[in-house]
Formats: sequence, structure tokens, C-alpha cells
Amino acid sequence: MLRRLLQPVWVLLAIVFLIEAWLWDHLEPIVARVVSAIPLAEFKQWLSDRVDTLSPAMTLIVFAVPVIPLFPLKLFGLWLLANEYWLAAVVTIVFAKFAGVGITAFIFDVTREKLLEMHWFEVLYEFIMRMRDKAKALVA
Repeated sequence: MLRRLLQPVWVLLAIVFLIEAWLWDHLEPIVARVVSAIPLAEFKQWLSDRVDTLSPAMTLIVFAVPVIPLFPLKLFGLWLLANEYWLAAVVTIVFAKFAGVGITAFIFDVTREKLLEMHWFEVLYEFIMRMRDKAKALVA
């Protein structure tokens, strides 16, 4: 019975998860194009060289820190929403979402190997990939 009650929650979570996965999959090539169009390729190589010298735990900080400045932007979007500036709120929140996913995809590409050296991160990564596959199956 509990399983039946939770079914809509699981479907909603699966849809949200798939939206995140879709954004990740579709923004990664866009980020790659941006990197090739502006001097981010040099920055990516520089960052990769620096990450190689870091411990996996310090690499986790490099992975997590770049999205922190986007949090105030998301709060601003919520403030706009609360004050009924609908269009500005949607544009701000969508921009913050796309920027966050794009930055995360870029940084994760650079830090993935080092992060996967941590057993707990590898387990978490594999779990997320399995959940992504289950979400796709559930929504299909």
C-alpha cells in the first residue's frame, strides 16, 4: 500500500531527474563549443594541470565551489517570483539553471578522474547513473 501511495512521488522524482540529465547531456556539447570558441581550452588545460597536483579531497572543493556564486542569483529569481515579476523571474531562474549545469559539466569533465579515486564518490556516481537509467525506464 505504501508503495502505491509513493508511486506519484517516484514518478515526479524520475521526471525531475531526467530533466537534470537531459540538461546535462545537452549542455555538455554547448559548453564544449564555448570552450573551443573562446580561450577556455587553455583555461581547461591549465585547470587540468592544477587538478593533477591536488588530492582527491581538494579536487572535490574545485568541483563544488564554482556553482556557489549562482546561489544568490537563484535567490534573486525567487524574490522576483515572489514579487510577481514573472518574466524576469523565469529568465533569471532558467539562466541560473543553465549556467549551473554548464559550469558543473565543464568542471566535472576536468575533475572526474580525480574525483572517482574517492571510493564514496565512485559509489555515489555509479548509484546516480543507475538511478538515471531507472528514471528513463520509469518515465518510458
